[in-house]
Amino acid sequence: MRVLVLTQAYPSQEKPYNLAYVHARVLHYQQAGWQIDVLSFDCQSTYSHEGIKVWPEKHLLELNQAYDMLVSHAPNLRNHLRFMLSQTARWKKMVWVLHGHEVLIKQRYYPAPFAYERRASAIRRLLDRSYDEFKVRLLAVLMRRWITQNRLQLICVSEWMRQAMLDCVPISEQLIAPVTNIVSNPIHPVFIEQTYTPHELWADYVTIRPLDEPKYAVDIVAELARQYPELRFDVYGRGQYFLHHPAPPNLRWHQRFFTQAELPELLNHYRGALMPTRLDAQGVMNCELATYGMPLVTSNLPICQEMLGDFPGVSFFCLNDLKIDLNQALLAPAVPNKHRFSDKSTIELEICVIESALSV
Repeated sequence: MRVLVLTQAYPSQEKPYNLAYVHARVLHYQQAGWQIDVLSFDCQSTYSHEGIKVWPEKHLLELNQAYDMLVSHAPNLRNHLRFMLSQTARWKKMVWVLHGHEVLIKQRYYPAPFAYERRASAIRRLLDRSYDEFKVRLLAVLMRRWITQNRLQLICVSEWMRQAMLDCVPISEQLIAPVTNIVSNPIHPVFIEQTYTPHELWADYVTIRPLDEPKYAVDIVAELARQYPELRFDVYGRGQYFLHHPAPPNLRWHQRFFTQAELPELLNHYRGALMPTRLDAQGVMNCELATYGMPLVTSNLPICQEMLGDFPGVSFFCLNDLKIDLNQALLAPAVPNKHRFSDKSTIELEICVIESALSV
């Protein structure tokens, strides 16, 4: 089977973590015996990355290759949909893997920026909303066309993602249900291969978050630190939040970046992880921490319950009241579940969906 994978960006030697979750899948596609070409819309020249050929759009068009299957990760309007509309005769079937923003009207879901961030003007917000409205309407038109033609299957990374798609994209659930599959993102294998082993503790709780994105709720971490002065908190992440909101004395901020492979050794220096969220389609890092076997405290959102409700080491709290006993949460029996987000439970299921789509 010859497969074309569409992605906005792709890892390279210079940027090895650029949408690495797509590369992890593509390696498995190749192991399944498929012939793979990757079209990266951010790519300027053809290159190979760990045996995968990556093409810029202009070079792929010159290749003039036909494909059995097109797999589009996070199909956006600006590139993916434009390309699909212009080249639709070049492949037999399509699978879209939906990760989040590409099917959302963002103003319905994304929290407002922190006060120190420059707020978009009313005109910009109107333009953004108009773009999203056009995007989801075009998605609905194309979904109806290609589902009716038996050419399209969908993969959502969670049931929450499926419901959010139906909330935003004006298309009937009756039409879309038979072609929609729920397959979560896989986690980095290091969290399956290794298990949490605390030693030489540096603090009680660790948080790893981009500071300036309100959906990652670093303000909630700071407030909980104030409520628990007897505990120590370390926050790792880049951003300006603590330049505008001084951290309480029991919270240390580290402007550092860690690769996924480096995280287990860092996590072993803490008793638990504090990782609240206001919005996630899955929350891959939280899935990794829970799989690793570390006590984890996160938000009591439907998506968090969907992903982590069966993990005994995970404690949940409501963002609007912050009623959580952080001392008790550290005692939660963190029995690691190494199967839930393994390749066998995620990527291999995705491969089955893609192969089944071609055979129908």
